[in-house]
Amino acid sequence: MLGDDDFTAPSDDVRRLAPQLAQYLADSPADFEIDCKTNGLPAVTLVWQAVFPTAGFAQFRFGGSDGEIAAASLFLSRMHAASDEAIISSGEAMLGSQSRANLASAFATVRQHHRPVSANFALAGANTREKRCAILAANLALAQAFFSKYMRIERSEPADRAARLPEAVAQS
Repeated sequence: MLGDDDFTAPSDDVRRLAPQLAQYLADSPADFEIDCKTNGLPAVTLVWQAVFPTAGFAQFRFGGSDGEIAAASLFLSRMHAASDEAIISSGEAMLGSQSRANLASAFATVRQHHRPVSANFALAGANTREKRCAILAANLALAQAFFSKYMRIERSEPADRAARLPEAVAQS
């Protein structure tokens, strides 16, 4: 999975790309393709497919939509367990055929994560620091757009129920 140990995404690019991606998610929520251009980094083509209304799959390619997949991300809102499992299984099968690495433990971790999640997997095409930075910028911008759209749920209780635990124990 991509981490940010040795590289960072340009925050100005993320701030610029996120509203564009939010507009694409609003206009074409099922699927779209956009070239994400970042300052000083190679352009990465983001190919989005919402497998379900609350879960999607993104491919990051260099060389346009026909270029080699350099990375892929799963976006799970965790609103519908069956939808999440279907996209996890689909992503695992697709990425397993694209990678020589055994991704079973990575997908097991994604399955165990119960909060909304974006899991990004770098493949052979993410072979330079610049490409990884471009992917990270596009992925962060898409995550911001996706989670701001699909996670607007009114909660009747605080999101962090653990914060109320001492209060509940004291009342019992």
